[in-house]
Amino acid sequence: MIAGGQEFAAVVAPLEDSDSSSDLGYQAIDMGGACCLGAFALQVGDKKKSDSEGGFDNDRWMRGLRRINSEEQMDQFVQLWSHIQSITLSHVRDKISWNLTADGSYSASSAYAIQFCARVPMPELNKVWSIRVQGKVKFFFWLLLQNRVWTADRLCARGWPHDDNCSLCDQEMESAYHLAFRCPFAREVWLQFHGDFPDMVQRAFDATDVCSWWDISRQCGTKDQRMRELPLAIYVIWHIWKERGRRIFQNKVATVPGVAALVRADMDLLSLAF
Repeated sequence: MIAGGQEFAAVVAPLEDSDSSSDLGYQAIDMGGACCLGAFALQVGDKKKSDSEGGFDNDRWMRGLRRINSEEQMDQFVQLWSHIQSITLSHVRDKISWNLTADGSYSASSAYAIQFCARVPMPELNKVWSIRVQGKVKFFFWLLLQNRVWTADRLCARGWPHDDNCSLCDQEMESAYHLAFRCPFAREVWLQFHGDFPDMVQRAFDATDVCSWWDISRQCGTKDQRMRELPLAIYVIWHIWKERGRRIFQNKVATVPGVAALVRADMDLLSLAF
């Protein structure tokens, strides 16, 4: 959300001039981009209603000095004074320009777009949406590649309730990488498919992180091999995640062959859909 202060100053041009109806406090906010200074001016300024032009006349706004009673207020006063020096008043009405559009007018689309200006490009994510798996599985895997699933390491970083160890192996702190590739239970599930897909399983065992594994997997083999292996690999990780959820939230436990059977069932349904 575009708010006051530095974010506001970045997209809104300063007031060009001050009309006599402008308030001194808000003039300081817009010119300096410092929200607290406007409130400070109102706090220590003259209690009588006054416009900006009257406040600047003979530095009458400085009469608020007698109300300053702390070092912090004095520091704010000095900052406000430095901003005020650059203001030149005229009888032209104030104008605010939106810097994100060519005509200077605000638009909701430009405000929405600016929220993504610092986004780090991740072209590898685009491939996820073309994989032939269920929509909910695509979304899960898209989050996984960005380390945005709520594993124990992320819950711990937020200070939220969590179990320190992986719920599948109880040996290490749970992370997306651990859950998908390092967990002994997960590796046993991968091994269930070694006979038909040895290369896919070996890549999983050699993985050093989720993103590098994905980069390698989507480039290895022929197109037909990738069309078979990528959906299967994603469903293996999906059902490992589902097993983790069952153990935590439903207090139910499935065996390695049971999880592998769920993967195969989904792949059978997938073959009917495509």
